[in-house]
Amino acid sequence: MPEMSLDIRKIYSLTEFMRNYKAHLSSLKETKTPEVLTIKGRAEFVVLDADSYQSLLDRIHNAEEASSIRSVFAKSRLKHTPLPEEEIARRHGVIDELVAETEKLDLYE
Repeated sequence: MPEMSLDIRKIYSLTEFMRNYKAHLSSLKETKTPEVLTIKGRAEFVVLDADSYQSLLDRIHNAEEASSIRSVFAKSRLKHTPLPEEEIARRHGVIDELVAETEKLDLYE
């Protein structure tokens, strides 16, 4: 997946976007790069294609899940209480799923 960042060359007024929306939509689909739309010179909207948006949502969800799991593991280590075997197996399963998903998204090099 390409790096998702705002390109200062992809900033357009809302009026210009509306005038040439077909070209903008084509570019959004092809480049997978978001565009910033301005109103009265102020950034108001970010537009990106649906696949890139879904990928971004998936990455956020996976990051939140990983953070939650790390937090639970850290708390369990502080308490020095062993987790039940079923809970350990469940967490390992979730971690394995997250690893598989992040590998699909090429989050790590």
